[in-house]
Amino acid sequence: MTRFLPRALLATLIAGILTMWVKASWALALFQVAIFLSGAICVMGRILSSRTFRTSILLIPLGVTAAWPMLQLILHRSAYTWETQSATLRWCAMLVVFAVALQVFEDHGVRSWFRRKLLILGCLLAVVSTLQLFSAPGRVFWIFPTDYTGFVLGPFVYRNQYAAFIELLLPIAIVAALDAHESVFLMTSAAAVMYASVIAASSRTGAILVTAEVILIFSLAAWKQQLSMRRLSLALAGMIMFAGILSAAVGSDTLWERFHQSDPYRLRLELLHSSADMIRERPWIGFGLGTWPTVYPAYAYFDDGLFVNQAHNDWAQWTVEGGLPFVAMLAWVFLWSTWSIRKYLWGLGVIAVFLHAFVDYPFEKLPLSALCLTILGMIAAAQTSTK
Repeated sequence: MTRFLPRALLATLIAGILTMWVKASWALALFQVAIFLSGAICVMGRILSSRTFRTSILLIPLGVTAAWPMLQLILHRSAYTWETQSATLRWCAMLVVFAVALQVFEDHGVRSWFRRKLLILGCLLAVVSTLQLFSAPGRVFWIFPTDYTGFVLGPFVYRNQYAAFIELLLPIAIVAALDAHESVFLMTSAAAVMYASVIAASSRTGAILVTAEVILIFSLAAWKQQLSMRRLSLALAGMIMFAGILSAAVGSDTLWERFHQSDPYRLRLELLHSSADMIRERPWIGFGLGTWPTVYPAYAYFDDGLFVNQAHNDWAQWTVEGGLPFVAMLAWVFLWSTWSIRKYLWGLGVIAVFLHAFVDYPFEKLPLSALCLTILGMIAAAQTSTK
């Protein structure tokens, strides 16, 4: 059981990430079934082995977020019952992923093994995504057509969600490059490939956040003086050189042009104004998890004839759908994460994705959310682990 669950969790996350582009409901349904099955197996394994369940303070806010849509349904406060029912499964799945990660990553060796596998996944998808971007626009893995004509990266049909994926995994590569037991050349190359893929994706926020991750990790490593200056210098030089070469190779013209667009966040600001009006209408209980697209038209400031499916600000959307108590629980998770990653810099990506959520919707896709919660569970397990 000790070996099975980490492998099962890894396989579930990989399958979920690779099928994110699938519109049919079967992909999400199978992913949720796999998560709940992993949770059931984890509980049975703990009971049969007479091992105690590991706990974390984060189980409180995550438990509240999972129960909140149920409360909305009981009180008949959802603007669209079916969407809130679907959201119930989604938030429960996120709670289960965190709880399973909390149990299976109590051992340092298992945590290191899992991070290495995630690093391989991130590096491979970065290579595939970049090549696919230039050689097969609008297609997933060169085979499957999508409704989009450009910036389809691997299984990601939205560049900002791809950027969030790399934000989660890039710190793992950078921290590995600083590890005396790892190859500086190999780890800095992997980190540079992932960094350059975000430049190729032309995600403005993603480019800012991955750059901030690199600067922050190297700065903290130098400040803590926990490794030799030679190792730090080699890793930093390798990162700058490889990232510079690869970024130049994939090109930064599109990203540069996007940074120089006039008023690039005008649409997001108008959506934010609408969300603010919705929050004032129901500040405490919200309109129901998953109902922002349903409620938005009544509060829209403009109509361009297109369907607006997201607020492009997860924090605002969470407040609209769940109310202030709901978003307070997620703020608790964010603040806990911010304090805790100072000892586990490989988990810095969790903070980056929460920050990215202020200007986009990286948490909208469950496999990406589950990956974030898995890394968060790994951090929580490492804090209380004695192994």
